Amino acid sequence: MFARLRPLFGPFLFVLISGCGLVLDFGPPDRQNDAAVDCVADSDCDDSVQCTRDRCEGGKCAHEARNDYCTLDPALYPCEEPTCLPEHGNTSADGCVVVPNHAVCEKVAGDCGLGLCVGELGAGHNDLGCAVQPTTCADSTTICVTRASGQDLFGDCTPLPTCVADIDCGADLCHGNFTCDTGSGQCVTDGTSPCADPGEACQAVYCAKDATTPGYSCLTRDSAACFGP
Repeated sequence: MFARLRPLFGPFLFVLISGCGLVLDFGPPDRQNDAAVDCVADSDCDDSVQCTRDRCEGGKCAHEARNDYCTLDPALYPCEEPTCLPEHGNTSADGCVVVPNHAVCEKVAGDCGLGLCVGELGAGHNDLGCAVQPTTCADSTTICVTRASGQDLFGDCTPLPTCVADIDCGADLCHGNFTCDTGSGQCVTDGTSPCADPGEACQAVYCAKDATTPGYSCLTRDSAACFGP
């Protein structure tokens, strides 16, 4: 008797389960029938971005950003870091952008100046791609004179020249408006930078000493904030 019932057990169970509205899928995972499965192999997850590692993990695609997959441009300076950021709007062909690492430029000898990574976009930079942005000196009769040499950065508050009239004080970009204090016979500055605001929250104006021409240049470069955390 039991031997006669055994063949009917499988179909009976299927009908019983189907009648309850439950469908069991004992087959291998496939994207057509299993809504929760996006992939079955790493090859299913190719996002066509060179700097990401594409993997299938538990039926879901994972795209790991790998900075070491970025093409290292020999023209980059040590303070510039190629970073895998495919969602950024201005990437190279491999999905990478160059992010300035200002921490490389922190060490400035002297009593003024702020070290910044300006790289190939900057002027008067050192071998690391760093330049010194002049900062305001406490004494209005002095200005922050900066320079870069080798791997070093320097910034010193230097007395302004003596004068008889405003014209004797000249004009030096990034140091503000110069006038002649006729009482002391010395040039003074109001410290107001004439550099235009770039108008972008993640950009900054850098004032750097130009090694090829007298004075300072106003430079605009993306800051790390442009590229997210």
